[in-house]
Amino acid sequence: MAEKCRQLDLQIILTTHSPYVLEELPLAGRLYIMDEEEEKRIIRGVSPEFAMTKMDDEIHPECEVYVEDERAGILLKEMLCKYNREAVIRCEFVPYGAASVGIALGQMAHKKKFPRPSCVFLDGDQEAHAGCNLLPGGDAPEIVVFNGLSANEWKGVSERIGRSHTEVVDSCKRAMAYMNHKEWIKHASEKLTIGSDSLWEALCFCWVNYGLPEDEARQTIIAIENCLAGPISVSATVPLQRSFL
Repeated sequence: MAEKCRQLDLQIILTTHSPYVLEELPLAGRLYIMDEEEEKRIIRGVSPEFAMTKMDDEIHPECEVYVEDERAGILLKEMLCKYNREAVIRCEFVPYGAASVGIALGQMAHKKKFPRPSCVFLDGDQEAHAGCNLLPGGDAPEIVVFNGLSANEWKGVSERIGRSHTEVVDSCKRAMAYMNHKEWIKHASEKLTIGSDSLWEALCFCWVNYGLPEDEARQTIIAIENCLAGPISVSATVPLQRSFL
């Protein structure tokens, strides 16, 4: 179908329950259709993880935490692990994809449209929106963590990943020279011969423990703790019906 679109200048509209099909589509080509009372809303740019989470029938944890991507989720988990460890296993972290999706989800949270306790986080480089919480630092997570650790001389990282301090400093500083901050982890992990996810988890752990002020961390996770603390009223509507194009 993709080949025919290119050959004949066609547009194809299809519905799918397959994460593999969704992964092949650009963000702008993923449409999330949501029925909410009498309003039908269409959101572009959802992630495959978000789509599949919304289409299963499994039992969910006590709170759903919506984050832009898995890196944001790992950063939040490290904050929770330090200040409220038991909350981690009580939450499900759902990557939603584009920031525009997070803003739409925040509007739902603000209007109490979710059928279960939920909170929405945007990366720190986004503006504040109703129903949304911002990650700390005022910038993208990669920039905040790398800059914070650099200012703190990469404290704890070498011990955490089993590499020399010199290797850590050299590899991470070289990675920060690239324009696209999303690629920093990839370049640093290749130089350090460690998995990208493992390196990011280590960096987040060290930043949360040695660089992030406690009051900022607690202010960030309080939204999750409030969701877990007690019953949260939701609109008396039928469960949300969702389909994906």
